[in-house]
Amino acid sequence: MRQKEISASASTLEAVIFDLDGTLIDSERRYEQADIDFLERHGVTADAEYLRRFRGMGNIPFLLELKRAHAIPGSVEELLEEKDQLYLSRGAEGVHAFPEMVSLVVKLRERGVPLAVASGSTRHIIEFMLDHFGLRQLFQVVVSADETGTGKPDPAVFVEAARRLGTTPKFCVVVEDTALGVEAASRAGMRSVAVPSLPEESAHQGFQEADLLFERGMEEFSAKHVLQWLGLEE
Repeated sequence: MRQKEISASASTLEAVIFDLDGTLIDSERRYEQADIDFLERHGVTADAEYLRRFRGMGNIPFLLELKRAHAIPGSVEELLEEKDQLYLSRGAEGVHAFPEMVSLVVKLRERGVPLAVASGSTRHIIEFMLDHFGLRQLFQVVVSADETGTGKPDPAVFVEAARRLGTTPKFCVVVEDTALGVEAASRAGMRSVAVPSLPEESAHQGFQEADLLFERGMEEFSAKHVLQWLGLEE
């Protein structure tokens, strides 16, 4: 674990914004397989290594890049619907919420901290997963990058979450699992807690921008330590 010298302070904290996939829920492998199936439908052979470069990017930039690289026919809207249907065809099978991360969410809510989810997934997938795991009522705000038109590392989804929560970026902390997400938080002027879903990537330059980095990912993550860092627990 690595943190910058200056911890966050409860006096300058007005909201915490969580990414969804790979942060709140362990859905990355599920998305990965759905994307591989989607690409195979369009004659593109892909594997996990190929998809890794797009982690955290968001649906629309991902699909625009695929259309550019592989001349996939159809509108982005049509392709997005097809991709989402492949993902949802198995419901929440093989997906689980991270218990220690859920513990952090619950404890923050108990302390009256406003919470949001800001994700690259489409809104109906975000809502489906939050409802399935009984988490929806814990978040005052849910924002999909599709609503802002740009994906991470563009900061728009985090800035919009802060706006809907009625606060400003400098008083927000983001919890993320990808380097692109950490970069987006930094560009938004927000502090960040990074919990890499692929711990081997923790040395990536993007993660070095995090204010608090759990280098071994969820294996090392501690809700108590985050609360202490935020000045909300002794």
